[in-house]
Amino acid sequence: MWTPLLTVVCLSLCACQEDESLIVKGGSAIVGGKIQLDCWSKAPQNTVRILTWQNQAKQVLFFNNKTVTQDSRFKLVSWQSHRSIISIQKLKAEDHGNYTCIDYKSQPPLIRSASVNVWVPPSQPVVSGPEKPIRENESMELLCTSKPGRPAATIYWINDERQLRNETTHVYMNGMVGSSVRILVDRRDDGRHATCVVNHITGVLRTNWTLLVEYPPELEISKVDGSSEGEELKYECRAKGRPRPSPPRWFRDDKSFSNFSTMSNYLVLSNLSMSNTGLYVCISRNGLGETRATLNVSASDFPRVVETTSEVSTPSYKWPLVAGALIIFLIILIVISIATNHYLKTRKGVGTQRGR
Repeated sequence: MWTPLLTVVCLSLCACQEDESLIVKGGSAIVGGKIQLDCWSKAPQNTVRILTWQNQAKQVLFFNNKTVTQDSRFKLVSWQSHRSIISIQKLKAEDHGNYTCIDYKSQPPLIRSASVNVWVPPSQPVVSGPEKPIRENESMELLCTSKPGRPAATIYWINDERQLRNETTHVYMNGMVGSSVRILVDRRDDGRHATCVVNHITGVLRTNWTLLVEYPPELEISKVDGSSEGEELKYECRAKGRPRPSPPRWFRDDKSFSNFSTMSNYLVLSNLSMSNTGLYVCISRNGLGETRATLNVSASDFPRVVETTSEVSTPSYKWPLVAGALIIFLIILIVISIATNHYLKTRKGVGTQRGR
């Protein structure tokens, strides 16, 4: 007898709790942006609710359709008998937190919290390191600091777009965070960048640190194209290093080679002959030492000298010589033929006279 009655009472209570449930909706936005908060009752829409909004400090912002707060950044967007929508404009970092919607029509009052997530961008990372260049095959330590923002940003290092794995994270009392990294460098790193990256939901910030590496001069000798009409050889000796190396100089047999242009790093060999063959040495110095690069010039390096015209790439003097030789040869044959014929006629005449 009592079982059906209890079932009916239970179903009635459950339906009542579901009908009177309160739903809220918060959101996320960046500092300076705008966000909306929504609160509505699932009670029948023909029932009037008493909906109140409070901030994190439990201060009343709105009571039904009336604005209580003096902060003009808070606006009542929409109010109905069962629903209240408010907005917060020009968000500040301190607006972050839980905002409470209360339905006083319910007994006891229904209370729900809506989360407001205010994203605070991190500060531009600041990188510090050695004030002077360091020598190759030594290590340097770099430190990157930044305000991590909210939510906390991720800080890491990259070198040549590859992430460095040996960084150490530091947390400071003033809310700053840091990341330090130790890099072993060689001459290939000179002038490259180590980059501190701060990755945040609002964007990515980068700060570069230029690696300055000291090393002795490094020389490179190359042949210069475009020698005039193939009558000369021209070589260039380029030097790089840190500190800046002296201009390269050319030597032969331990003596300064004088046959070069006004730019001392160029070696110009004109009027080529076998005397130009041999070893040439390019020398450059800086505070870390002296470097020599050797060039071996052999006869096979000499360009081939060929007389050409603007239209024909083969030599132009052969056909006239051949034609002239043929003409002379024909003239000689004719002269010999005439002389032989005259001689034979003369001998024949003499023989006839003697016979008589």
